[in-house]
Amino acid sequence: MSIEFWKPEEIEAESFRRIGEELGDRQFPAGVDLVVKRVIHTTADFSFADTLLFRKVWSNRARKRYGRGPAL
Repeated sequence: MSIEFWKPEEIEAESFRRIGEELGDRQFPAGVDLVVKRVIHTTADFSFADTLLFRKVWSNRARKRYGRGPAL
């Protein structure tokens, strides 16, 4: 048996890929998809894909403040 070592960013990328696969064809507004995936990644709870609520005002403020910086 061999141990496989992954860098944190590789783990995150694979997790987001699997989450996207599990969510299938589900659509979210622009920019919200990364937040939903981040919450699911952090909590391992897919029910957040159905229960998170976003206000347009918050989304606009977040975009202005964070621009196209790191994923939330």
